[in-house]
Amino acid sequence: VLGTPTREEIRCMNPNYTEFRFPQIKAHPWHK
Repeated sequence: VLGTPTREEIRCMNPNYTEFRFPQIKAHPWHK
């Protein structure tokens, strides 16, 4: 996984990992 995984990628891997331990998504919204 390169960079910060998006919520959809996390949801595919772990349905329980929606916005759980990824506060950096809001700090660095890399949508690539």
